Amino acid sequence: MNPIHELGGLVARFAAIPLLVCVVHGAPLVKIRTVRVPDAGNAADPATGFGAVAEEFSIGKFEISLTEYTVFLNTVATNPAAPAHIQALYHPQMEGDTSVKGIQRQLSNGAYGYQVISDGGRPVTYVSWFDAARFCNWLHNGGDAAAGTETGAYTLSGASSGILSKKPDARWWIPTENEWYKAAYYKGGAPTGYWTYPTKSDTAPDNVIDGAPNRANFYDGAFTVSGNNSEANNVLTHGGAFTGSVGPYGTFDQAGNVWEWTDGAPTTYQRITRGGS
Repeated sequence: MNPIHELGGLVARFAAIPLLVCVVHGAPLVKIRTVRVPDAGNAADPATGFGAVAEEFSIGKFEISLTEYTVFLNTVATNPAAPAHIQALYHPQMEGDTSVKGIQRQLSNGAYGYQVISDGGRPVTYVSWFDAARFCNWLHNGGDAAAGTETGAYTLSGASSGILSKKPDARWWIPTENEWYKAAYYKGGAPTGYWTYPTKSDTAPDNVIDGAPNRANFYDGAFTVSGNNSEANNVLTHGGAFTGSVGPYGTFDQAGNVWEWTDGAPTTYQRITRGGS
C-alpha cells in the first residue's frame, strides 16, 4: 500500500493495562475506546520474528482522533509562553496541510484555543513520538485539567529527543512493535498463526469505503476519499469507516489511513512506525 503522506501521517494508537483503574483527579476528559488482546505468551510470526507478547493487554480500537487530541491541546497547550515542548504539541501543518488538515489554533485574550476542522473522527497527524508520549502521560495522570504531561508513563522532563522507555507502572503507553503487530495480524484461537494483512485477510485489501470485508484507506491510483490522485482535499477517513474490515481483536485502520508510532527503536534516535497510509 503506497503512502498518502509520510510526514503528515503519524499518529499513535495507545496500549493500556487490561483493567484500567484511574485513582487520581476527576473524570477524564476523553475516553479512549480499547479492545482486549488476550492469548498471552503467543509465538512470534516465523516469517518476521514479530508478534510475541508475554502478557495480555489492551490497545486502542481506533487511531487517536482529531477531537481527542483537540481536547488534549485545549487542556495543556493554551499558554503562548509555555515551554517549547508544550508549544510543539501543535504543528501548524495540522491546519496548513490540505491533505490531512484537521485542527485550527487561534489566539484570543492572551490564550490559545483549538478547534476541529470538519470531521473530528478522522485521525490526528503531525504528531511526534514525544507528543504521543505526552498524551500518554496526560491519560496516565487522569486526563483532566490537573493532569501533567512530563511524568507518568514516561519520564520526559522537557525532553524532545532520545530514546526513553515506559515505566513499569504505566497505565497508557505507545505500544511496543510486538504489541502492535500482534493486535494487527495474530489469528489467535485455533489454528494459530498470522494474517498477511491487518484486515483478517491474506489477500491485499481494496480501498472502497463500504461495509464489505478487507477494505482500507490507501492510495492505489486514486485516493479512497477523493476518488482521484489529488491531495488538494482531505484524504483521511473517519475511524471505523470501513465497518466490515475489523482486525483480529477488533481494531480499525491498522492497515491504511495513517502511519502509527510504536515503541520500537532500531537506533538511539529513531522510532518505528507501523501500518500504512
